Amino acid sequence: MTDINDLSPFVDIISSLSGDAFYDFVKQFVGADEAEILKIQQIKNTRILLRVPDVFSFFAIKNSAINDLKERACFVNEDMQYVVKAGIQSNIDLFIDFLKKHQELKSSVQDKDDGKLDSANAVAQNVMPNESKSFAQIFIQNLLKNMKKSSNNYKFDDTINKFASALHLLAGHHAYEFIRINLSGALPSATTINKHNEYIDLRLRECEFRFDSLKNYLDSIDSNFVFSSEDSTGAIKSISYDSTDDCFIGFCSPLINGLPSMSKFKTENYYELEQWSKHVNRSSLVNAHLIEPIQTKASSQVHSRPYVLSAYGTDDKVTASDILRRWLHIYNQCKERDIHVVGFSSDCAPKYLKAMRLALRFFTRAPNIDLITGNEMHLNIDIPPTWSFFFMNNIQPFLCMQDGIHLITKIRNRLLSSTAKLCMNGHDIGVNYLLHILENYSKIEHNLVKTDVIPHDRQNYSSCVKITSDDVLNLLNQIDAKATYAYLYVLKLLILTYVKSNTSIKDRLLFGWTAVFFYRMWWSSLRVNHGLSSQDKDKAFITKSAFYSAEINIHCLTSIIILVSAGRLPPYSLNTYLFSSQACEATFRTARSLTGVFSSITNFSVNEFMNKIEKISILNHIKSSEESNDTTYSLKFPVHHKHRRNEATRSINSQDALPLTLDDIEKIVVTAYHDAELIMKDLKLTETMKKHKLNELNTLSSFVFTQLTKYSTIDYSAVSSIDDEDEDSDDDDSNNNDILTDCSENERESDEDSSENDNQGLYHLTVSKQTFHGMKIYDVINPAKANHYFKIFINDKPKYIHKQTAARMLSINKNSLSSDRQIRVQQTKIQN
Repeated sequence: MTDINDLSPFVDIISSLSGDAFYDFVKQFVGADEAEILKIQQIKNTRILLRVPDVFSFFAIKNSAINDLKERACFVNEDMQYVVKAGIQSNIDLFIDFLKKHQELKSSVQDKDDGKLDSANAVAQNVMPNESKSFAQIFIQNLLKNMKKSSNNYKFDDTINKFASALHLLAGHHAYEFIRINLSGALPSATTINKHNEYIDLRLRECEFRFDSLKNYLDSIDSNFVFSSEDSTGAIKSISYDSTDDCFIGFCSPLINGLPSMSKFKTENYYELEQWSKHVNRSSLVNAHLIEPIQTKASSQVHSRPYVLSAYGTDDKVTASDILRRWLHIYNQCKERDIHVVGFSSDCAPKYLKAMRLALRFFTRAPNIDLITGNEMHLNIDIPPTWSFFFMNNIQPFLCMQDGIHLITKIRNRLLSSTAKLCMNGHDIGVNYLLHILENYSKIEHNLVKTDVIPHDRQNYSSCVKITSDDVLNLLNQIDAKATYAYLYVLKLLILTYVKSNTSIKDRLLFGWTAVFFYRMWWSSLRVNHGLSSQDKDKAFITKSAFYSAEINIHCLTSIIILVSAGRLPPYSLNTYLFSSQACEATFRTARSLTGVFSSITNFSVNEFMNKIEKISILNHIKSSEESNDTTYSLKFPVHHKHRRNEATRSINSQDALPLTLDDIEKIVVTAYHDAELIMKDLKLTETMKKHKLNELNTLSSFVFTQLTKYSTIDYSAVSSIDDEDEDSDDDDSNNNDILTDCSENERESDEDSSENDNQGLYHLTVSKQTFHGMKIYDVINPAKANHYFKIFINDKPKYIHKQTAARMLSINKNSLSSDRQIRVQQTKIQN
């Protein structure tokens, strides 16, 4: 029989069961034979059962219908005398005794206060202590308690509050309320949920960097190694008032040392807000920083989720130096809290690529930047001096990786360029071969559609996977499109290296270096071709940013493998496909999905995004805490089948992978070089390389290194490895900061001169109407909320206008963004 304690939450339900439902319950909680004993006697509910003096007396009857059951439940001798088996006797007796005690206790407490324990708990405590309960038991027990109370006296277990909070976020308000009002007492109200969420305290203010909160989160999952990612998405240009911080959100905050200023747009003057609306840019993008924890314990079962470090509005008018200063601030603040930032990741935008090259000193000379001196936490990578193929310095403050999906789409998009004329040793590369396959072969042979070949959305990653499938590559071979085949085959290698989670560490290293050697051979063959102009050489190759990104990624991937093998990074770091900006992309998608069922709006302003970020943070907090809880009552969350595969792969990559020695890595790299040679052999490009004595690994690497050094840039930006002092940052302030001070200078002087008269210097507005229905404009306000209002004169009469109403009054156009991603990206740049 099931532990009698497990019956306590269902004791009030048992009495309502009858017939098959009652027998099924007995079968599940008491036993199959016991249920059949009751069923064959038509004892179909608890009321009948408690009236039967002896449920086993029917075995004395000689009847063939019960012989089989008698043999299973009793010991029978040759004279057909029987003795009920002790286990079955005990199970039924214990079950009947449980029901009798419940009935007796229920009768005795009918006239007593509701504050006493309900009968189910009393019986359970009398029979056996309650050591472990499932969530279903907690839920039903909590519901039964509340059913005896008035609605304003409902109490909820903390586990129920967590469940309700997660349900409210996942299902939306309308679905949650539908469940709550139809299951009275089962779930708390929205007000209670809000109080529960406030207790978790995961609110994120615009421009705030939550380093202390990050430290607490990392301590909870036992991790102090992280990888940081950064990305932005389009936002509606809209100004909103945040009453909690008494500031306006939606203006582009001025940058100080690359960092946005928090709560910069605070004012008690309507005129100042008007000047900001005229002269300060509004945020057309939301920028987010996420932290990917790197688990230090290989045996840990906790699924670490990216942590939202900061978010703020921007117009994307930042420089590579601003980005690098921002990264250094994150790096130094984490270092102060004993958090090791292994690296940074972003999309392949030119400014981020330049910031990475500056940080890594990768073919960019920056005389004024020194990130190593005085940094005791720098990464020392053991690079043998004989590795001519390795271009990166062996001492780095941190590593950098371009997002794999963005790199892949960037290389695919080169095929679609109207200016590029991709060519490899006289062989053209283009989408025409793919279009030929579409027109001349059945879809069952290639599984392509035209939008896979020429996608409307240039960031469509799934189309990259489809055009690099084995079926498509085989068809390209058949139609003798050798160069296009090689181009897409190498693109597939990059997908396996930086995106696919089930690629082994050795294969990542092999495929990544094969792709890089392929590009080096191709690039070198163009450099030595004197029949082409410099412009034609650039048109015949992938973009420089894609080339540099592929180089940086494979160097940093190799560095991570070396550091893990040397024990300087935890094995979890080998899951390099996590080191991308996809965590930011996923957060943006989640924020767009957090919309009510009766709304089709998928976009947000900066203020709306900050509110959604709080919800996402709470949901991630609940998921992480519950998944790390191994008790039976912990909440379970559905996991997509792709994520389940990722978890299994992550375990393989981080726990079962043997460390690679430097010799092992070198052998893999040499193999990758020969694999790249085989790809080029069909294009007869190896003959060109041999003609110019570039047909060996060392000579090719030396040539590429020399050429890239020749084309390296010089950047005279001054970036310190230590955060600049506040007094040193004044000169670096943006023009927006000048507007913040200058636009209201006259008004402030007027306020000072008229300090004896509060009504002087206030904003005067003349309108034709006298009443303002639907707008928060009042003659008298609550003094406790005076900071939420501007005092102005309307038609020479003093009025109080709510700051949110003021922000709407100063908005000329109502901006919106399309739900379609491609159109949304275009609209982001043209909002007024």
